[in-house]
Amino acid sequence: MNSNREVQAEFRPLPTFDLNVTYAGTGSGLVLPNKQVLWRGSEVELTAQSDEGCVFDGWGGDLAEGLDATRKITVNSHLAVTATFNRVQVPETDIAVVFDGTTCGDTQNGQVTVFLFTVSNRSDQQIQLDIPLASVVTLKGEEIEQATWVKGMIDGEKGATLRAGTFRKMGLAFDRRQLAKIALGEHLHITMLQSKPAQRLTFTFRCTDAYKQVLTLVKAGLEPLAAAQENSPDSGAIAAQAELTARMQLLEKSLQEALGRLNAPPTAAPQPAAASTQTLPEVLAWLCTQNSVPLAVLRQKLLPLGLMPSALMDDVNERAFDVAGEPALDEANGTVTVQRGVLLQVLAVM
Repeated sequence: MNSNREVQAEFRPLPTFDLNVTYAGTGSGLVLPNKQVLWRGSEVELTAQSDEGCVFDGWGGDLAEGLDATRKITVNSHLAVTATFNRVQVPETDIAVVFDGTTCGDTQNGQVTVFLFTVSNRSDQQIQLDIPLASVVTLKGEEIEQATWVKGMIDGEKGATLRAGTFRKMGLAFDRRQLAKIALGEHLHITMLQSKPAQRLTFTFRCTDAYKQVLTLVKAGLEPLAAAQENSPDSGAIAAQAELTARMQLLEKSLQEALGRLNAPPTAAPQPAAASTQTLPEVLAWLCTQNSVPLAVLRQKLLPLGLMPSALMDDVNERAFDVAGEPALDEANGTVTVQRGVLLQVLAVM
C-alpha cells in the first residue's frame, strides 16, 4: 500500500430450490429439517421421526426408496419428497413383548447373536405360555430359525408362567455363522401360544437401525387356537380333544362309583382304633365334589398318606396349568378353593 485505493466486492445470491415434503400412510410423523428453501449445492440430512404407535415405512418421490430413517442429500434442483408412516396394528392382548437390545454370547456350539426381549402379563390372571422357536426372514427371503434359548431367562422349550402384572426376560440366540447381525428391513417373528384362553399371539419386529441393531414392533396378531385348528388340515388336535372328553366321561363315572363306596353305610360297627385310610385317588375324587374345604380337613385326610396339602396342591396345579392354563386348587385364609372342572381335566390325564 503506497497510496489510497478503492476496492469493490460484488456478491450475488446463489440459486435456491424448494424442498416439498408430503406424507403418506395410515400413521403420522415428521420429517426434519422442515426448511422449505435451500441453496444450490447445500447438503441436507433428512430425518424421519414417527409418532408414538406408528412406524416409518420408507421414502418416495425424488428420493430413492429405502427404510433408513436418515438420508443425506445434495440439493441441485427442486425436490419433492414423500415419507410414509403407518400405524402399528396391535390388538388388545394380555401379553406384551418389548425389544430390549442385542448382544453377543458363546455357547457350547459356538458364538451366537442374542436378541433380548421383555414379556409382560398385563392381565389380573396368571397366564401359561408355550413359546416355539423364533425366526428371522432375511432380505433374500431366507428364513433362519433360532438356535437356542439364553440360560437364566424364559426357556421357551418348557414354556413360561407369568403371574398377574409381572414380566420376565427372554433371550433368543441365533448361530452367528447364519446370522451375525440383522440388516435394515429384515423381520424377526415371535410366536406364543396361550393356554387359556386358547389363542396364538404373533409379534413381528423389523430392523429399523442396522448400525445399532434396533428392532421395532411393526405388527402383532391374535388368533383363537380353535379357529387355527379348523383351518389346519391336521386333525390331530381335534382327535386329541375328543379322546380327552371321552376320558373325562369315564373318569366321572369311576369317581361316582368311588364316592358311592365311600358314602355306603357300614356293614359292621365302626372300630375307632382301626379307621380305614382313604387312598389318594379317593381323596381327589372327594375333592371333585367340593367347592371349598378347610385346609385342616384336607391336611387330616392326607396325613395318613404321608402327604402335605402344599405338596399336593403344587403337583396338581402344575398339571392344571399344562392342560387348562389355570390352577385347580387355591388356598387362602385357611380355606382351599376347588376348581372342579379344572381338577377333572387334571385327573383325566393322570
